[in-house]
Amino acid sequence: MRGLVLGILMSFVVVFFLASASVAQENIIIDPGFEKSPHAPWTDWKDWGPGERDFDNTKKVHSGAQSYKVVIADSASCWNSDIVLQEDITDIQAGDKFEASTYLLNPKDDLLSEHVEVYLEVIFRDGKEKNEENEVGKFQSKKYVFGKLQNQWVKLTISDVAPEGAKECKLQLVVLPLPYLTNEQKADEKYSGTIYFDDVSLVNKSRVLR
Repeated sequence: MRGLVLGILMSFVVVFFLASASVAQENIIIDPGFEKSPHAPWTDWKDWGPGERDFDNTKKVHSGAQSYKVVIADSASCWNSDIVLQEDITDIQAGDKFEASTYLLNPKDDLLSEHVEVYLEVIFRDGKEKNEENEVGKFQSKKYVFGKLQNQWVKLTISDVAPEGAKECKLQLVVLPLPYLTNEQKADEKYSGTIYFDDVSLVNKSRVLR
């Protein structure tokens, strides 16, 4: 009888632990597949320059019915950049380990031109204001450039630890043309292309340990 009771208790502990781990490591991004309309809680921000970005309901999706589409117009603008972000992600503690990911697609009929970078970024802040001076750290994914995506969904994954002073964070999907050219090179450079984002994830991997 004692063995039976012990076995039941152990089973309960295992099930409880697995359930806790599952809940603890849920994706904390809201609307990760861009399925909702209007855009909230996603915010899109565009620096000066031509181009377009919006939710897209074509067949170019990794899952679901929509993805997020950024079109880089044929331009010589030096300052053009596109960012779609989700901020006000709170309940962050210094030392928490985070894993972030997204899927990217660059269609073969509109490949990115040279000198365009696409990457995923998580920025941590002290929770006081949303200014640059309140940033306490960030981590970035590998940067994809011309010819690296080639008409297939590619997953970007990054992980790092929240730095000292972190109280909240924001996640950004960034398309950045001409990030490292000289002013003379920028004046003559043309760039274009289309990029799709889908299935964004941000998971606090430390929660299961608490």
